[in-house]
Amino acid sequence: MAILNNTSFRLLTQGMDAVWEKQKVISQNIANADTPGYKAKTVNFKTVLSQKCSRPEFHDDKDNGINIETYITTQENSNQLLDGNNVNVDKEMIDLADAQLQYDALAGKISNEFSMLKIALTK
Repeated sequence: MAILNNTSFRLLTQGMDAVWEKQKVISQNIANADTPGYKAKTVNFKTVLSQKCSRPEFHDDKDNGINIETYITTQENSNQLLDGNNVNVDKEMIDLADAQLQYDALAGKISNEFSMLKIALTK
């Protein structure tokens, strides 16, 4: 449906996917807190504005070239326990709560988008 293929909706759904990925990685870190040699991982987001914006037909393109990309990095140089594990469970729990708040905020914004569409369609 073309109504749901706008830039705002696509960025919101990509944002939710990125935060979901972050929650999965944090959960893996917590689950491996007692695994000898395990190195904590982090998820980083990057908003990418592709080269498409310089083309004259940019405004007619369904994909404006704006995307949220995630990449996972391993924390190699942080404090380690004697067994080589560097997971800080307290930090991971705080990061997980923060990711949940981000996810809830994005879900609320998508809900608002649907509410506005519903109002527009019923008037």
